[in-house]
Amino acid sequence: MQKLGYTTIDRLKEIEKPGKLANDLNGYKKKNKLDIGTVSVEQVKIWVSDIVQDKSPKSDTAPLPPSELVIRPKTDKPSSRPS
Repeated sequence: MQKLGYTTIDRLKEIEKPGKLANDLNGYKKKNKLDIGTVSVEQVKIWVSDIVQDKSPKSDTAPLPPSELVIRPKTDKPSSRPS
């Protein structure tokens, strides 16, 4: 999200159209060939709602915490895991 310009909690609170953020995130995922699930508009609405209701870090201008997810680019190599 930081690469899309959402670097502070205040910036996330300014989101008026959750659909645009969902679209931006899914476009970034596709452009960078990330092997993660699609972000729905409903998920973004929940994130924004939680932030507006102050279910966020104490400082409104604090940088967003790093993601706990490990995001890896897709590879053309077949998986070595058994099916």
